[in-house]
Amino acid sequence: MSGDRVRPVPTAFSSEIYELPACWSPLDLIVGAGTIILDPGLDNVLVVYDKDSKVYHLPWAVHNRQDIGEFVRSPFDAIMKETGLVVEKHPLPMVERYYKNPEARDWRELQADTKLAYPCTTDPFYTSFDIFWSPLPGAENSPWLDSRQRMLMWFACRKISGSPSSENMAFMPLADAEKKLQDQEYPDTGGLGALRQLVDILAKLRQSPPPPPGS
Repeated sequence: MSGDRVRPVPTAFSSEIYELPACWSPLDLIVGAGTIILDPGLDNVLVVYDKDSKVYHLPWAVHNRQDIGEFVRSPFDAIMKETGLVVEKHPLPMVERYYKNPEARDWRELQADTKLAYPCTTDPFYTSFDIFWSPLPGAENSPWLDSRQRMLMWFACRKISGSPSSENMAFMPLADAEKKLQDQEYPDTGGLGALRQLVDILAKLRQSPPPPPGS
């Protein structure tokens, strides 16, 4: 963005409280990949602790390639370099919404639920969209932060080889990881949402019968 002052333009969803341009997010959008790295038994997940921000989070990296095609073909290069692990995508059935009583005439009476849709895929199973705060460029000691809109595509991954490259990374049970990510002051909302979605998928997999051959 240029150094010119830009006043936010209110929309139909704006609030009068925020008429003044005191704090607003620019239109800058960063796109990246988030990973839920599971151990071979699918019972433990890798969690990272950031000493600087004192925040627990799941491994993620933003797109910084020449073109988006490079990133899509190999989204985990930066993550594997950071964690010291070799990972591969873990196929999952997708979660699909359906209605138990689609014949209902009143939408307030609709009863929604989810089911697993086969065949399995290694595509992202969850997408998070939030605001990413970072130090101002050239003013890292400033009390003010820069902000960008962040969209992360979350993948389920399984560890193939290697060990965590830092003492700030550790595999822990899924329930323990959820407690770490839902910190009351600095929750990792995107990672927490993805983890809960994955836990729900794994629970459904363990409860449901195997899909028919060829699914």
